[in-house]
This record gives sequence, C-alpha cells and structure tokens, in this order.
Amino acid sequence: LPNLPHPKIYVKDNHAYSLGSDCVADLLANGYKVDNIVRSESAPTPEEGRIISKTPRCQKLFDIQNRHEPMELEEIYLWVNEFSDDFENNNSIKANRDGVWIKTLTVCPPRYSTHRLSHTYPLAVGPKKVSHESIETALKIDMLELAAGKIMYCKRRNKMILVRVSLFASLQDQPDRRGANYLMMVNSLSPAMWGFSADW
Repeated sequence: LPNLPHPKIYVKDNHAYSLGSDCVADLLANGYKVDNIVRSESAPTPEEGRIISKTPRCQKLFDIQNRHEPMELEEIYLWVNEFSDDFENNNSIKANRDGVWIKTLTVCPPRYSTHRLSHTYPLAVGPKKVSHESIETALKIDMLELAAGKIMYCKRRNKMILVRVSLFASLQDQPDRRGANYLMMVNSLSPAMWGFSADW
C-alpha cells in the first residue's frame, strides 16, 4: 500500500482538493476494471447504447478513429464525470448554517459498477459561500494535461501505459450551474429553461 500513488491533498483558499490525475493513477494502480473507450467501426447496438464508452458522444471525446501511427506505449482512453453540490453538516442549526461545497470525480466505472464507491473520489471540499474559482482553475489545468496524456502504471496490464482522460459530463444543480457558466444571479426562472449546458 505505501507504494501505491494515493491522491495527494492540497490546501488552497480554505479548500482541500486532489488532482484528477492522481485519482486516475490511484484507480489504475489498484487494478480496478474500467469502461475505457475503444475504437468502434459501427453504431452501437441498443444493448451497447447503455454503455457510456460505446455512445457516439464518448467516441468523439478522442480522435481515436484516425490514429493509425504506432505508439511506443500502449494507450488507454478514459472518460470521467464530475459532480458538485453543497450540503449542510449534521450539527448545524437553521439560524447559523455552515454549508459545505464538495466536488467528486467518477472515473469510468463499468456498467454494473456505476454506484460503487471504488471509482468515485472526493475531488474538492470547501465552504459553501465562497468563490471556488481558484480550485476550479487548478482542476481544469490538470484535466487538460490528462487529455493530452500522462504515463501511469496499470496493474491490470502490469506495465506503464499512456493514459488520456476527457470529461464526459459535469453534473450540478441549478445554483452551481449558474456559477460555473457565469450566468447572472437574477432568479431561478431565467436559467431554468436550460436543463444542461453543452459544447455546441
């Protein structure tokens, strides 16, 4: 266990956070099965359509269809989901609530493991009513580096591999979504019509 790359915890602006790259390295080093993206020549069958890595959206995360050049290292393509929300701690009273904001990262669980905690990591935690901008920026920079590729150890393959990771979905409730998309805080009716944001 001391040799495994446990995610390092950083502290900044009243937040504690880990980097997504450390979480992915921990998952692969522990040898958990992942729903990695593989090249698909045909449209998914109805049964395969329930598997995230087989969806057209996931296939487009990386341009793997056009990669034919030989690689020095074996490559693996992973998708991740992030989720952020706030909550009240158990011992708070209504008059003086100390809300907590949390962000988690789920690393491509196989279809029948989507609700297991083995593939979900706490990414960041901090006070609810403060700006999370500096933490989001640090996490975004790390995610861009992951998309470009990082060399990590994979226990299942028992060797070092090149890992590329891309964000599949960022899940938030309406207040978090307004903040993440820099929408004005007028009322809940204006942004309520947008159930999700997409890379149009």
